[in-house]
Amino acid sequence: MAAYTGGVVDLGSLVPPAGSESGEVLVTIANFEQVIGQSTQKPVVLQVGTSRSPDSEALRSTFKELARPEFIFAYVDADTSPEVAQALGVQGLPTTLAIMNGQPVANFAGAQPKDALEKFLEQLAPSQGQAPTDPRLANAANLAAAGDIDGAIAAYEKILTEEPGNAEAKRLLDAAQLARRVATSETTAGEAVTLANADPMDIEKAFAAADAEAQAGELDAAFDRLLTLMAQLTGADQAAEKESVKARLLELFQAFAGATEVTAARRRLASLLY
Repeated sequence: MAAYTGGVVDLGSLVPPAGSESGEVLVTIANFEQVIGQSTQKPVVLQVGTSRSPDSEALRSTFKELARPEFIFAYVDADTSPEVAQALGVQGLPTTLAIMNGQPVANFAGAQPKDALEKFLEQLAPSQGQAPTDPRLANAANLAAAGDIDGAIAAYEKILTEEPGNAEAKRLLDAAQLARRVATSETTAGEAVTLANADPMDIEKAFAAADAEAQAGELDAAFDRLLTLMAQLTGADQAAEKESVKARLLELFQAFAGATEVTAARRRLASLLY
């Protein structure tokens, strides 16, 4: 199944996800990238279905019943949003994808019994059990899931003011700031990459392209772009620019902490610095 690669949605058209009050986020072409971007903060379970299929409707109902704060359940109606189903490479209905850090990590076709779905969700997003979630983080995550990125950023910043060493708040803040930069960009993801490729030494263009690539789950491309640029900033008068690129890399590393691509990119960064 093909992964979504970004660059086909006008980021200027993004709107807050709908349907969250019913236990699901209804995905359309307008908020597609925004929902995928939220997978940097918590897993997204994305079902592509149709009301014409009883299996699809039963699966959707079960997912809504099992919805909990540790993951986002999102639904794509393939009849009303066929372009989204096409972008995801869906061949049959219903199809369910698990998305983390902008990339599909698992998928299955057809209906599944409730107990199988419970096991699937527990593996993807373990329930908190007896360890309660930090209510401050939960509040910020709920703001982000509702599309209020500015509110989420303010909430994460408040946590860090109160507790500067809170690594999870820092990670989520960096992820939310990335989402805001991409959502407010004056260019689409595809345009940002094209502009940066045409002028690879322009730092702002490189930043915009790397943001778009990272938000779309193309971490290797994003990291390689910035590391290659950093390697070329060797002049004594380019120290400030090199430090700026390093800072953006570290921010992206933090936003995607745990991704295998981060480990390799950190090694390359260390070799450039030392």
